[in-house]
Amino acid sequence: MARFSERMGHRPVREVIQRQAVDDATRNRLWDVVWSCLPRETVSVNDKAYDRLYYAIWIGFFELPADAMPNYSDKIHARLRNRFFAGDWHEMYDILEYTIQHSGRNRHRATKFANEVLEDYLCAYRFVSGELVEVTDQQAIDAIEDALAHPLSGVRTHLRRSINLLADRANPDAANSVKEAVSAVEALCIALVGQKATLGDALKKLEAADILLHPAVKKAWLALYGWTSDAHGIRHAMQDESEVPIEDAVYMLVSCSAFVTLLTEKARKAGIELTAIP
Repeated sequence: MARFSERMGHRPVREVIQRQAVDDATRNRLWDVVWSCLPRETVSVNDKAYDRLYYAIWIGFFELPADAMPNYSDKIHARLRNRFFAGDWHEMYDILEYTIQHSGRNRHRATKFANEVLEDYLCAYRFVSGELVEVTDQQAIDAIEDALAHPLSGVRTHLRRSINLLADRANPDAANSVKEAVSAVEALCIALVGQKATLGDALKKLEAADILLHPAVKKAWLALYGWTSDAHGIRHAMQDESEVPIEDAVYMLVSCSAFVTLLTEKARKAGIELTAIP
């Protein structure tokens, strides 16, 4: 169950989307990935499994002399585990990446396992071509945080709900997260046109409020609205009938947040005082 601070939207975005940080639950799950690459039993220095992976860890990762290497793998395993849990977030990722890269025939399975965990726990990194790369940058997080400071409470409420629906590590609700993110844009557009309308209708009426969007931008958002609102789309689908990948939900959260900021700036230039809008 989500904690009070999470339900109320007071959990920092950078803790929900884990960039340059990692929580204990995520570290535990990523250790499971590393552990899945290691021999299950203690092996000797003469064992092939030891030579293939533990030797690489001792020599290549720890950069320690070969003649100081323990005779059995349990001491290397303990050193690796301690560094994984005690080190900074980037050291943890170093171990994860190095272990998978040197896991031999287990590499493909381990990479798939790691990416599933990284996605489920909203980490900002994924394995691509064998290396960890950033998929959610600081600008994306900044876009969400800027939108969360919006003067309209309805916009803030929908965005917080969108974030909280993703923040539940055990059972993230991507479909409803997308609904809430789109609803934040809809709430702002309705306020700007001054009348009750769907997002699609409100987008078409923004020009009358002197809020001018490039035709390509308007077309793109009308298409996005269509995707989320048609008979088989996210907003009108039952939760168990619409499977939305986590990365799609994160993309929509970032996109909707950035669009909220864009519309707000255009409203300011048009002389519209948002704080005066109920």
